Amino acid sequence: MVGYIVTSCLLNENHDFLRLAINTVRNDIIGRNETFQCLALTMVC
Repeated sequence: MVGYIVTSCLLNENHDFLRLAINTVRNDIIGRNETFQCLALTMVC
């Protein structure tokens, strides 16, 4: 949870780490764990 909040606040669109974060969020959204899905969707919002 904290990782999602920090990532959404500290990274700008030009940061190299953002591509990795986007892939992780995408995997969490399509995953089976509802908690991870909710956290990923919260970060996207």
